[in-house]
Amino acid sequence: MKTLIAAVLLLGAAACGEQPAPKPAPAPAPQAVPQPITPAPAPAPQAKAPEAPKPDPNQELAARVKKALEREAKIQAAGASPPESTAFGRWTTRSRS
Repeated sequence: MKTLIAAVLLLGAAACGEQPAPKPAPAPAPQAVPQPITPAPAPAPQAKAPEAPKPDPNQELAARVKKALEREAKIQAAGASPPESTAFGRWTTRSRS
């Protein structure tokens, strides 16, 4: 065991031999001064055809409600009654007595 330790120490000492130190890396060459980046001139906006006006969501909703009310009025005029819901969630129609 002692011989093994002695051999390792001898190899370690031989590895740390007298070699010249590595030369420092040369200083990097001075870089050119970067030029400021100028944005490309923006192209002139092209004349576009005017877009059709977008429909107003409030007017669309009002039209849907109006149609629904008109349909309900037609049902009422025909003599039919709309279904009712009970407390238990079943749909029943009114019975005529």
